[in-house]
Amino acid sequence: KNNLTITSNSADVKNVSIFNVLGKNVLSTSVSGNRAEINTALLSSGIYIIKVQEGANTATSKLVIK
Repeated sequence: KNNLTITSNSADVKNVSIFNVLGKNVLSTSVSGNRAEINTALLSSGIYIIKVQEGANTATSKLVIK
């Protein structure tokens, strides 16, 4: 319930950052492999932006914690 799953076609290291709506970085971690779990239990309910960087590639998405 409190986990965010990140999947990728690449097993390379990914830097994951989660920001609140004010732009403050509230969680940063590095993961590797094709599938990784990130514990979001410490995040309060609300809307966040998740940014995943892998090499020269960056992906961003909205994350809603209920």
